[in-house]
Amino acid sequence: MHLPPGTTKRALGRLRIVWCCVVTAESWHAVFVGAPILFFATLFVTVVVPRGEWLTYLFTAFFTATSVTCLILSVTLDPGIIPPASQSQQPAEPAVVLVSGKPVVCKVCPTCHILRPPRSTHCQFCDVCVEEFDHHCSILGSCVGKRTFRFFGGFFIMTSFLALYVLIRSFITVVTTDFTLANDQSHLIWLAASCILCIFAAIIGAILVIPCAARYVMLSATNSTVKETMRTQQQSPSGKQAGGCLPAAEMRIDNYCLSLVRRLFSPIGRSRIPFDYYV
Repeated sequence: MHLPPGTTKRALGRLRIVWCCVVTAESWHAVFVGAPILFFATLFVTVVVPRGEWLTYLFTAFFTATSVTCLILSVTLDPGIIPPASQSQQPAEPAVVLVSGKPVVCKVCPTCHILRPPRSTHCQFCDVCVEEFDHHCSILGSCVGKRTFRFFGGFFIMTSFLALYVLIRSFITVVTTDFTLANDQSHLIWLAASCILCIFAAIIGAILVIPCAARYVMLSATNSTVKETMRTQQQSPSGKQAGGCLPAAEMRIDNYCLSLVRRLFSPIGRSRIPFDYYV
């Protein structure tokens, strides 16, 4: 989309377009998450792992690269933003659509003046509507939606594998190394300290990320989101379905493996944002 002559670009909520990236003022916080991962992975490979153990090098590089890549994509990719209506467009009216034969109410966003598709929500932090809204991550300062769900969950999954691998391999190094000569060989002191640091970091990391990884595997398998799960838990005894949400029976399918594969590996689709129109 190209702007007509004399047209001024609009702001996209509290987001900013940087080249092809959609970022917030807090997106740089990802540095504080990714830097420790890179530091301890480098320490593990260069000190703890014996020289020439190429399989360990390969596994560590793969887990680290995929973890950091998922982190970067989580904070720079369009999460599934639905652009607000232009000033010339009239506000839409609420509508009822059929999803798998069941009626679902689509509400009008009072801020964006658009008819929100099912499972979409207006994020109060980013000030935009997000398709298949999961939640807004206050640590990274970005929304998790239809196009970033797999990367946000993938970050926890791959970091869990990395933490467990570092923990097990560091423990093996401690068990199989004779540290009785540490007073005579200074490199053994450095090896022992590095093993302790890696084990400690891996334990802390595993405690933090494994529960999140398990949660996102479950959400993927049940084709649900954090917000929908919370709404289900808070649902009134009358069983009335909140507007904009799919019926609970439609948020889960019998084939959990198929749902998991579709949620994490299916095409993410094109962004709806006309990048030439926003700043």
